[in-house]
Amino acid sequence: MVTLIGLSWVGWFYPASRLGFRGVSKEVHCEADEPSKFTTLAEHTSKAYHSSVAVHRQCLLRQNLSIFWDKTMRPPTTLQELINCILRSGLLSPDQLRCLHEDATPRFVDQPQAAVEYLVQSGLLTPYQAGKILRGVTAGLSFGPFRIRTLIGRGSVGQVYEALDTRTNLICALKVLPPSRSATDSNVQRRFRREMLLASIPAHPHVATAREIGRQDGIDYLVMNRLEGCDLETRVVRQGPLSMEQLMLLLRGASAGLAHLHANRIIHRDVAPTNLVVADIGHTTVIDLGLALRFEEAEATAPPSGQTVGTAGYIAPEQIRNALAVSDRSDVYALACCLFLAATGQEPFPGDEPERFQKQLEHPKPDLAVIPQPIFRQLLSRMFSPEPQHRPSAQELLEFQATD
Repeated sequence: MVTLIGLSWVGWFYPASRLGFRGVSKEVHCEADEPSKFTTLAEHTSKAYHSSVAVHRQCLLRQNLSIFWDKTMRPPTTLQELINCILRSGLLSPDQLRCLHEDATPRFVDQPQAAVEYLVQSGLLTPYQAGKILRGVTAGLSFGPFRIRTLIGRGSVGQVYEALDTRTNLICALKVLPPSRSATDSNVQRRFRREMLLASIPAHPHVATAREIGRQDGIDYLVMNRLEGCDLETRVVRQGPLSMEQLMLLLRGASAGLAHLHANRIIHRDVAPTNLVVADIGHTTVIDLGLALRFEEAEATAPPSGQTVGTAGYIAPEQIRNALAVSDRSDVYALACCLFLAATGQEPFPGDEPERFQKQLEHPKPDLAVIPQPIFRQLLSRMFSPEPQHRPSAQELLEFQATD
């Protein structure tokens, strides 16, 4: 008898085992044969397959109800335990696991790691999924119609995963808010729901907008297209400063994305190197609206909130002073900081967080003498203007591209 605990929530995909959150739900029992000694390999594989089907039939109802399994299962030590573990995760069906029975060898019976490696090589599991399964972690690998393939990253609020949408058989980016965070900080949940709404603006090739938003088992989520490439910070670390041609492509793509946001009356407030995704072909996408504000929510005369919002060294001076006293030109200043990094490989305001803020408030313009191209240096000088009204708009930056 294998006891499976149905949970309304057991943390989220990564790192679920360390979130310390357990949902409360009824205990359900699912019959499954315990591993035993078989006289022949054929008998073992036949019995294992039929047992898998039985387990899967019992588990389908729980999966359809989006119930997550107990995250404290012990690591599988036999082929049957491995199969049951995979079925509980919802990643594969008995038919998909048939290859383990048809191609079974003695080493698979007592070495589930070899069987998992076989599934990875066959393209049925990803390395991320395999690592979870071998540790006995089955919770959170399935979420409604989505099968979690790997962790992409963490935004200002929420976590982003690469997932397979079983309805379309397409790869997507799935962003969710772990209840462990929303339970301890109501502001996080409010900001995530704000992002869900803001990300629903009309699609644009240079902005990561949502193609679906929803709520599953009390968990808010949004679905976006999976982007190719890496963030600007990673790109600069790996390959060094960008060429002038690459800088112009970066400026064009980021400006187009920001112009679209501003046209929809949205201020990003966190235009940082980690929020600009650069593809190998030079295409740039603005991501993560977790800190965004609508124009009507930004007030130049609002009292300081007492909280600095954004990435240190990449936010405008007025945003340091007051997170609500921002405008579309605050995003332009932040983009200038990103372009400085891309052009030089150096941060515009190095140091720890307090140092960065102090430098920006005292000297809003970094040393632009390190920028070799005169035209680009002049443009950055305007974008770094201490007074927001003296900075160009994102739309003007696009016009600069077309005429200079």
